[in-house]
Amino acid sequence: MTELGGHAGGRPIEMIREDDEVSPQIGLQKVKKLIERDGCDFITGPVGSNVALAIAGYLKSAPCIYLCTGAGVNALTRQRRAPNFFRSSTSSWQSNAPAGTWFAQNHYPKVALIAADYSGGHEAADAFKAAYLAAGGTIAVEIYPPFGANDYSAYLPRLREAGAPAVYAYMTGADAVRFVQQFAQFGLKSDIALLGTGFLVEQDALPAEGAAAIGARTGLHYAATLPGPVNRVFATAYHAKYNEPPSCYAEYGYVAAQVIAKTLDITKGDTNQARLIDAMKQLQFEAPRGPFRFDPDTHNVIQNIYIREVEMKDGVAVNKVLATIPDQRDPG
Repeated sequence: MTELGGHAGGRPIEMIREDDEVSPQIGLQKVKKLIERDGCDFITGPVGSNVALAIAGYLKSAPCIYLCTGAGVNALTRQRRAPNFFRSSTSSWQSNAPAGTWFAQNHYPKVALIAADYSGGHEAADAFKAAYLAAGGTIAVEIYPPFGANDYSAYLPRLREAGAPAVYAYMTGADAVRFVQQFAQFGLKSDIALLGTGFLVEQDALPAEGAAAIGARTGLHYAATLPGPVNRVFATAYHAKYNEPPSCYAEYGYVAAQVIAKTLDITKGDTNQARLIDAMKQLQFEAPRGPFRFDPDTHNVIQNIYIREVEMKDGVAVNKVLATIPDQRDPG
């Protein structure tokens, strides 16, 4: 919005921020306030899938666009899809299934699978497993430690005993940091490859994970090291402001602003819901992550997925891109 001067489609953009506190009840209260009191034309966020599902039913009949910029739960663009719902982030399927196929076909015919024991972890594991098995892979063992676990010592020996040359892990946030650190501390890193969803070693987690993350390979829709000109401009500006490489979450926000601005440019500032929906279906542009457009049926983003490996570059841990899996469309 700073780049745009706070305007799009010839109109000023006003941003109102509310904190859902990762609570479905609070999230629904805040969204009702944003619609009924503030008259917002676009609702963006949230990160939590529990909040996203809680507000989706209300927003389905609201006179706005719900642009999901975080939550990946598949149902939002499948069973719970709505004409005014669009997702510009990624789905659980996109973050796991394409990588599952790639890993099975490239160097890793057998893995042990570990994922946090909650709905998001199981959805991610199921997406990976279906694609991996279909591509000829073998899963030696499946392990589901509690979400928010502090100690993985009861699970790490089982990963070693499984006898697989690689582990595929779905963890996010603090869980990811603790798992990656303990995976190295217990000696597994020296002889078992660490694979996973990109959130496992995303740019926000890498400073805390340190050397333990080096060599991990993951799949995700973004890497700060992507060489395209749009990403170079974005990553350089972001680093200049925050003194760190952008994470996928930073890119989520940047792309959301681009979507809103480009939509309003098409409608020339008209916020009639039907016109906004038609305009968003037309969008095609180059985002920092690469080519971006919406599926006209599901309204989920169609995008590249990248296989990445953590390495040190100029003293900073980053994800370098090993392979590009182009044009990935959630099956809906």
